[in-house]
Amino acid sequence: MNLASDPVFGYILMNLLFSRGGQAVPPYMKFTAGKTHSGFAQFDPCPMTAMKLDILAIAAHPDDVELCCAGTLSALARSGKKVGVLDLTRGEMGTRGTPELRLQEAQKATEILGLSVRANAGLPDCGLENTPAQRDVIIRYVRHFRPDICFVNAVEDRHPDHRNAARLTLDALFYSGLGKLETLESDMPAGGLERSSGNDAGSSTETGKEYDHLSQKPWRPRHILHFMQHWPFDPTFVFDITQTIDIKEKAIRAFASQFDVSENDEGPQTYVSGKRFFDALRGRARDYGQQIGVEFGEPFLYYGGPVPLSSLDVLFGSKPQR
Repeated sequence: MNLASDPVFGYILMNLLFSRGGQAVPPYMKFTAGKTHSGFAQFDPCPMTAMKLDILAIAAHPDDVELCCAGTLSALARSGKKVGVLDLTRGEMGTRGTPELRLQEAQKATEILGLSVRANAGLPDCGLENTPAQRDVIIRYVRHFRPDICFVNAVEDRHPDHRNAARLTLDALFYSGLGKLETLESDMPAGGLERSSGNDAGSSTETGKEYDHLSQKPWRPRHILHFMQHWPFDPTFVFDITQTIDIKEKAIRAFASQFDVSENDEGPQTYVSGKRFFDALRGRARDYGQQIGVEFGEPFLYYGGPVPLSSLDVLFGSKPQR
């Protein structure tokens, strides 16, 4: 049975995947420029109240999530879910723009999508490797935000960073659940920019130096989803983004140095900068929408085996157009 052909399966399934907890979370960290003991770009923490996230999208570059799953993230944020993004690099090796400009563009996209928080891990662009040092960076974020669902890069894709980010992130998510792998909040190599909605799920009274020395508890997300990038895959399900396609495209255009650039622009033209690439994004969303009987959709691949269901309400509650 091809569940991806169900027009509302993606939306219902996404809600079935959630399982909320009632635990208190430590205070959030707002970040300012600083240095790192490990050689990665790091930011100095100051205590602030935090939220526990429902969803954390982890991606190689600023703009990856906008291109691949922004319609879904926006829809989930607007439904009341706490959604965050962790960009692993600043995209400093990109042909167009600068790291500073791309961080500004990411901030604008964050506001458009209605994210609760966004951070940048400061790992090296074109240098992502599945090493203990780089995994530890991701583990600290995962334990800090404690997401129920993680969206990650595609395992196979045109860009080596996407492939490397997928394997690196998958292994970090597994190791994050190991109790004997110890991390501290003070060791978080937190990142580049952040935005909080102010709707915190819970907080701790620990602040300052006391908070810096809090041990992070093990955490492993319940579900992991791969978003589709340049190379297609056979999706587990398709999420209806008909109501958020315009928000997705506005968020992509927030990266004005990268996408939908005028032919008269004096900067270098790249594979992704022109109108043809931008039009192809809408074409793909329309194609996957058509497959599930809606106008626009985003495809996802469930990681780790069959999708776990305890009822068939997901099927009874939908009427696919066939």
